[in-house]
Amino acid sequence: MPARLTVIITMYNSALTIAETIDSLRRQTFTDWECLVVNDGSTDSGPAIVESIREIEPRVRMVSQANRGLAGARNRGIDECRTELVHFLDSDDWMAP
Repeated sequence: MPARLTVIITMYNSALTIAETIDSLRRQTFTDWECLVVNDGSTDSGPAIVESIREIEPRVRMVSQANRGLAGARNRGIDECRTELVHFLDSDDWMAP
């Protein structure tokens, strides 16, 4: 059964913050979510960091595209979304538990 909520995280050269952003999502008491990271043409190690998280967290997935900017990355996330509920989170944001 699919998750109820997709948290879309747009990522462009966010290696310094992406792990903490995803970890803040993983610390939530609401657990019926998936995390969709939209790699918007990153040239740093951000995509590799997300891939390493994916190995231990099956609710995280990533799609990659050439850089299209924030709006283009969010629209791609919506296109790839498999849930009715959507929440956007920037790659340098954290959610309080």
